[in-house]
Amino acid sequence: MANERFIQLNLDELASQYAGIIYYPQNLATELPILMRLYAQKMPLVVLDKQPAALAVPSVTSDNVAGGKIACEHLQSRGHHRIAFLPETPFWQTFTGTVSDRFLGYFNHLKLATSDAALPLRWAQALQACTTAVQLKAYIQAQRITAIIAENDVVALRALQRLQELTSNSDTSIALVGFDNLPAAARNNPALTTVVQDFAAIGAKAVEALLDQINNPEHLFDDQIVVGVKLMVRSSTNQY
Repeated sequence: MANERFIQLNLDELASQYAGIIYYPQNLATELPILMRLYAQKMPLVVLDKQPAALAVPSVTSDNVAGGKIACEHLQSRGHHRIAFLPETPFWQTFTGTVSDRFLGYFNHLKLATSDAALPLRWAQALQACTTAVQLKAYIQAQRITAIIAENDVVALRALQRLQELTSNSDTSIALVGFDNLPAAARNNPALTTVVQDFAAIGAKAVEALLDQINNPEHLFDDQIVVGVKLMVRSSTNQY
């Protein structure tokens, strides 16, 4: 069920209706008190996509740091040096969560011909503030950015569309990488290179972690399980 519906339930009565919960937070900062309450009630619980701080609850996440790394390394292998990260989420407010991990994975492996360590973050903040195609293209050109790693496929495809609005064909003269491998990524022209999460493995490990708690209620389970990712290379980076 949707999170909005879930929080309207009587959390004190959940144990009489459900054997366990796999929870996908939309905003961990605001939803952590809900997880704390479920934990206090000894409700078998697994958190998806985010690690619940120091709360002793198991989580299953993709290796987003590795995703940022392999995206950056791929673009570098294609001869790109001025690679920027395009976020929708202002991750710099907390430097926690999925998008922050993707950015830091990219940042750790970025090789810039400058000693300005603040440049990648400055690029990300400025790109996030670009609300029109004209602003986006102008900033990319002014900064001589040749490749972009986007927060996810939706952000990447939106950027491609905006840049294509200003050109006469599908070429955007910039390489783009997304995350998540949405069906639209393969259908787009150019098809989008993207970091692929193993959703089947994530789901299987979440169920295993939940069943372990249900079948062994006397044990404490707080493993933070990280599932590997891979890069799906398509023409959004091959053509450059």
